[in-house]
Amino acid sequence: MSQKHDKSSKIRPRSIAAKMPEKEDETENDSPEEKIPATARLKLGKTPFPGRGPKKIIPLRKEEKAATPPEAKVESVKEPVEESVKEPVEDAVKTKPPKKNLTWRALFRRVPVYYKKLSRRKVPLLPAGAVLLLLVFLFSWTFSRWSYQRGVANGLQLAEDAATRSKMEVSPEVAKELNEALFQLRKGEVADALKRLQKLEELPHGVASLSYLVALAAMQNGDITLAERKVSETIAKRERISDALALQSVLETQKAADPSMTSMGDPKMRSEALLRQAMIADGANPYPHFELATLLRYQGKTEEAKAEIRAAQARLNPIDSHLVMEVTLAFMEIEETPVGDLPSEVPASADAARLFPAAYSAMRRGDFDLAASLLRRCQDALSIDAFDYLVNDPALRRYVDRPELRPFFGG
Repeated sequence: MSQKHDKSSKIRPRSIAAKMPEKEDETENDSPEEKIPATARLKLGKTPFPGRGPKKIIPLRKEEKAATPPEAKVESVKEPVEESVKEPVEDAVKTKPPKKNLTWRALFRRVPVYYKKLSRRKVPLLPAGAVLLLLVFLFSWTFSRWSYQRGVANGLQLAEDAATRSKMEVSPEVAKELNEALFQLRKGEVADALKRLQKLEELPHGVASLSYLVALAAMQNGDITLAERKVSETIAKRERISDALALQSVLETQKAADPSMTSMGDPKMRSEALLRQAMIADGANPYPHFELATLLRYQGKTEEAKAEIRAAQARLNPIDSHLVMEVTLAFMEIEETPVGDLPSEVPASADAARLFPAAYSAMRRGDFDLAASLLRRCQDALSIDAFDYLVNDPALRRYVDRPELRPFFGG
């Protein structure tokens, strides 16, 4: 069977061109310059072959493509890169805060932050505690050693200053002011006496034991803190060490009796230790023995207290110094008084401080019988040593040849 073939239906051989897809019809409005490459029509972020080729191709808009000359394309690519590099650096320089010195308040505010950082780390408690205790021990030992050395240096300096001042001459004005201050202290005007003594202590003079006198006045005035400080200065100056230690013992007892003041340990033991140090510092001083006897007596140690009283009695002057001073001063006043102005009354009391001046007044008036009776009353009131010391005063020995008075002078 024969087939008829038209020219239009002729079968053409297959070729590569036949396999190619037909081109899209170009619209009338499209121009050759506005044609977009096939690669640009791909969806953003996708490539025909994954892993190859550019990941992202963004075509230029028609207006940008027409307005941008070929020479400016390279510059337009370079400029954004340079700006993108420069701008972050400039921003970093501008935003970097300036360095400031940390204050104590700022450091204190950062303590919780540091504590949180440390708490996150696992630190063994036992080694950390041992290290902390070691650091505390080393710090306390160093501080105590430094304090001790500083105290020794201050004590030596005070001793040198006291030795230098002791070689200086005391002016009559300073000596008079000191005597008046002590008179006020004896009369009981403690506050005024303390002020005067403190002013004298500030002057560059050579009066020794002023710190001890200030401590004594401060103790009588009730200022225990000032008294303790002045006692320490007295010991550092090496002045009246025995008396200063005894005074410090009395201060310890007063502190224990005051409920407003706190004391460490047993004050009685400290007082006893201070008194025994005072005995060692001056073996001839009777007052630490007497103070220790009083302390032992109230502790119920009667036999030990009696022994200390006997030790104090052995160190005491057999003559009462207060009585001797008072009677001698009265003798001197009577010597300067005219005979017609001398008192004639007879003391009714047995006070030797009044009987001796009355006997001397009777001697000056010529009434030796009355003088003998008054001396007999003094002899009965005083010890033998005290009476012999007072009756042998130069003012009374002028009448040693009188027969009424000769027995009293040992004749």
